[in-house]
Amino acid sequence: MKNYQKAVDVYPKYAAAWFELGKLQAAKGQADAAHQSFDAAVEADPKYLNPYLELSRLALGAKNWRELADVTGRAGETRPVRLSAGVLSKLGGQLQPAEHGCGGEERARGREAGYEHRYPQVSHLLGVILAQRQDYTGAAGEMRNYLKFAPGARDAATVRGQLDQLEKVAPRP
Repeated sequence: MKNYQKAVDVYPKYAAAWFELGKLQAAKGQADAAHQSFDAAVEADPKYLNPYLELSRLALGAKNWRELADVTGRAGETRPVRLSAGVLSKLGGQLQPAEHGCGGEERARGREAGYEHRYPQVSHLLGVILAQRQDYTGAAGEMRNYLKFAPGARDAATVRGQLDQLEKVAPRP
């Protein structure tokens, strides 16, 4: 953490250093500090997707649906994949978005653009959201996609456990 802090002190527009600092802060349970670091990474490089994904995870963990919608909307503007419509369609509730999204045309375009290969974390995030909305079949599919494209990820064992739980309620097709 000290090295990343030194790096951003010397060069405040170092988005990757802000991102890595945020990940370390989040791992230590310093959610507010992590949020500030991820925000700084986005400010330094608005097209860098990873901080948006981490901000989305923080918002999801806090069940802050409005922030989740905002963050995924901003992330969607930086890439050819528009995540916001998909996330919002699964959240429902107060937000009442259009019914296309995670399962529809936007998602298909995202898959064609190859986001699963380049950003497998998106599949994991969508899987968590779908599971919270009790779409266990969709959630399991997203978790499988994540593991397919990121089998060696640090959280792969956790995701496999989540997938095992999902498959108990939504067997594999």
